[in-house]
Amino acid sequence: MSTSRAGKSASARRCYGIGLRLGRAGKHRQAVTWFRRALRLSPGMSDCHYSLGVALGALGESEAAEKAYRDAIACDPSCEPAYWNLGILLHETARPNEAADVWSRLAGLQPYNAYLHLRIGDALFTAGRTREAREAYDLALLLKPGDWLARNKLGCLLMDLGRFREAIAWYQQAIALDPPENHPYMNLGIAYDRVGDHERAREAYGEAIRRDPEDADAYVNLGASFEEQGRTEEARAAYTKALAIDGAHAKARENLEALGPPD
Repeated sequence: MSTSRAGKSASARRCYGIGLRLGRAGKHRQAVTWFRRALRLSPGMSDCHYSLGVALGALGESEAAEKAYRDAIACDPSCEPAYWNLGILLHETARPNEAADVWSRLAGLQPYNAYLHLRIGDALFTAGRTREAREAYDLALLLKPGDWLARNKLGCLLMDLGRFREAIAWYQQAIALDPPENHPYMNLGIAYDRVGDHERAREAYGEAIRRDPEDADAYVNLGASFEEQGRTEEARAAYTKALAIDGAHAKARENLEALGPPD
């Protein structure tokens, strides 16, 4: 390497370091400036392109962040964090097919990452590619047999297909693994409601509420279950509780207003 090129490389690294420090301090606009200075000096720095994408993403500049992540991958096809963040960006901007493609490329670098296969499944499911999503979830479960999350997602997929009894079985398996979140209980309640077993549905919602007393959605679902049985006042109480937790909860307010005034 010539002295001139070595000097540029060292200067680029210094600019990059300043950008990293600014980014860690939450000064993302200034970080972007320094990352771009570094890249003008040394355009092939994949880590700098990646960090530029992170800073631009923090500023809400999705298109520019996407370009930065793609540039990072072009400079270094093994830049794993760039694939990961690019996939998240694409999924969040309603481009699930592209997200699935990017994460699938990352899976070539991380074939045994169970969580990555779950995210691929999520993207495929969002895109309506149910069979492929099922395959991705099954693979995640194969890689991590004790994973409650994979079982919960398989239940959601089966719910979408109208296969409620099968979904119940998967939610029960997820619950048997003592999940740290209340989602499987919520989903189990919804599935029981779909098959008309409202008593078990309310038990599941009750457990969801016990695990997270501030979950307004659980109270809304509980209220809807009461409504299914004509238990209007109990439904009203559940919707009222949901609004006490989240005054902007549109579904709770809509359902409560639909009940009309108390008797």
